[in-house]
Parts: sequence; C-alpha cells; structure tokens
Amino acid sequence: MIRFNQKTQQFEVSEEPKQPKLVAASKVERGQCFRKRTGTYVYLRISESAVRFAGMDEGFVWGVAYNGNLCKVKPETMVYRSLLEEMASNQESEDTWNETFAHPTEQDGS
Repeated sequence: MIRFNQKTQQFEVSEEPKQPKLVAASKVERGQCFRKRTGTYVYLRISESAVRFAGMDEGFVWGVAYNGNLCKVKPETMVYRSLLEEMASNQESEDTWNETFAHPTEQDGS
C-alpha cells in the first residue's frame, strides 16, 4: 500500500495483508480507502476538515467513490481497508458492463 506521510512529507510503501481485515471506520486514515462489509464499491476517506467545510455531519466517517457517490458510516462500523487500485477496478468493471450491456456498439452491417 502506498500512502503519504504528512510528518515526513514522503510517500511510504508497505505490504498489505493478504486477507482483508475488518477495522473500525474511524481507524481508516484520511487518504486511505475502505469498503463496506457487504459492498463492492471502494471509498476514499474524506478528511475531517473537508467534512466540516462542506457542512456534513461530523459524527460520521465519510468517503467518496470514483463516480462521486458519497458514503457515510458510523465511526464504529466495521469496514475493510482497501487499496486505491481497487477503486480504479470499480470504474473498469462498470465501464465494461456499460460497454457490453447498457450501451453496446451498434453495427450497421455495411
């Protein structure tokens, strides 16, 4: 997993555990991703300062998906930590679905 260390102002690389581990949503740091237990979408955690600035309920942990959808969960809700790459995978899956089923390319046969 790659994350930015605010104190050292450097990127750090660490090994991600092979089995996803449930953690309380409040333990997911700003800039890290999480997924709800029963969900498939990965959300990037929104910082507390952005939550305050936007006037969102500060009693929740907020996340944003690749498509702009927002998620709010209680701080004690158990979620899976996820990699940022998984968020891109969500978009690729949806794009593939749309290309295949929702908006297939029409062929005129000429």
